[in-house]
Amino acid sequence: MNQDKENAHADLAFMRELVSDTTPPGQTTGKTLFAAGLIYGVQTLLQWAEFSGRLEITGIGMLAVILGPTLVFLGVLVVILRGAGKNGPKTMAGRALDYAFSAIGATNLCLLAIFWITAVKLDSPDAWFSYGAAIFAVQGMVWFIAFRIRQRLWLGAVSVGWFVTAVLLALTAGTPEFVLVASFGMFALMALPGWIMMRSGRKAES
Repeated sequence: MNQDKENAHADLAFMRELVSDTTPPGQTTGKTLFAAGLIYGVQTLLQWAEFSGRLEITGIGMLAVILGPTLVFLGVLVVILRGAGKNGPKTMAGRALDYAFSAIGATNLCLLAIFWITAVKLDSPDAWFSYGAAIFAVQGMVWFIAFRIRQRLWLGAVSVGWFVTAVLLALTAGTPEFVLVASFGMFALMALPGWIMMRSGRKAES
């Protein structure tokens, strides 16, 4: 009985710290989002230019556009994670948000497997359009969690942006505008918020 009471008190203390904390998330998340937004924003912008006929990319150039951004991002991610321990201790809410954003990676891999299997079984490459929309919807969910924890309107606005963009991806599926919408999402809903997190994190540490 005493153990149950202690656990209950510990859970309540955790929730109080979680919802009352006002310190911005760690810079690691901000740096990761900023890098991913810029790198994949440029990639999707180049793809849109090629699909719409504004730029001709063939052979090795197309291979570089497809594989290059991921290789660059992985290298940048290694550098970010190696320096993550130098940012000092994180608050409970900061750790919770970092875990939420980290969960996106595992979810993306699961969705990738699901849509890849679906595309192969049905022999329909169009399934990949739904994959893009699903990824954006997942991003919206995580930003909504951040909004509920932090109670910051800009986090809620980013969440709404992800949800709206996910629907726009479904509406533009099969057209060059699909990739342009994705590019906008990378820059406006990932790189920009990541920059804001980085800036807030530096102010909090100073």
